[in-house]
Amino acid sequence: MTAAPTLALVIAVHQRPRILELIFQSLENQTWDGFEIVLADDGSDEPVADVARRWEGRFRFPIRHVWQENHGFRKTMAVNRAVAECTGEYLVFIDGDCILHHRFLERHVARRRPRQVLSGRRVMLDPELTARLTLDDVRARRIEQPSFWWRHAK
Repeated sequence: MTAAPTLALVIAVHQRPRILELIFQSLENQTWDGFEIVLADDGSDEPVADVARRWEGRFRFPIRHVWQENHGFRKTMAVNRAVAECTGEYLVFIDGDCILHHRFLERHVARRRPRQVLSGRRVMLDPELTARLTLDDVRARRIEQPSFWWRHAK
């Protein structure tokens, strides 16, 4: 029997299946694997569920897809429903457009402390760079290299 995950990663998603593919690729790159993935889906169409199904089995723990009907922006409700499905003892939250550094979860676990909240920063990509970003850019961790950003700077 597999032990319970230490960490539950809650990903708030709405549409954007291509970006979810990039996120899953960044999760496959993680140096630490004691995590479960719980999608907090605020009414996405079927392509998001298709992505989750394609990635199922590639992680140590099953992907949970918690979906609610689309009745406008209700992200907080979706996230609350996802949290209720988590089995990990430590919760990490990201939005459905956050591609993670390969040591993101490892560092979260190492820095966690009782009764404390960790928060981080991110790099905002413009729509053109987001459109050009590929699974291979994430898989090969090119996006973590300064040279990648210099080549794509405007």
